[in-house]
Amino acid sequence: MLSAGASSLVARGAATAGLGGELSVEGPVAAVTSALTEATKRVQINLLTADSTDDVLSVESPDYRILLQPRAYLSWFAMAQRPDTTPAEANFFIIRKHLEDNPAGGATIRLLQDGARKQLLVKRNGTDWAVGYGALNAPSEPIQEIAGLTSGQVLDHIRSIRQD
Repeated sequence: MLSAGASSLVARGAATAGLGGELSVEGPVAAVTSALTEATKRVQINLLTADSTDDVLSVESPDYRILLQPRAYLSWFAMAQRPDTTPAEANFFIIRKHLEDNPAGGATIRLLQDGARKQLLVKRNGTDWAVGYGALNAPSEPIQEIAGLTSGQVLDHIRSIRQD
């Protein structure tokens, strides 16, 4: 949407051109545009398996919270975050579902903000959870694992890395 031309948006019915040539958008396109242009927080989640990485971007603005996933041909899948969950809970839901489907996998989560120097690594150990903090600018630095955590404790670590 951000790289699409105005004529492309109008042709697809995602925008209308006013009499003075101004472009206006409504509905889901307006919500995504608003969230992207007025974002107050952006959180990157990497869903890891031995063979692949899938990314999710959590974008929060004063009026909207959306989840974005990159797809083929420079496109993105956009979905509204459930209004009855906090952003940290929504982020944990994504990680938890990924690790239910990929028990040998892992996930990382990081705040995309100046000054954020760490990422949180999350994995399952049977019924327990384990997390560790890794430095973004020193990938060879050892990660100290914190094991035997409950879901509530992992959620607290997610809130911490998000600076909630």
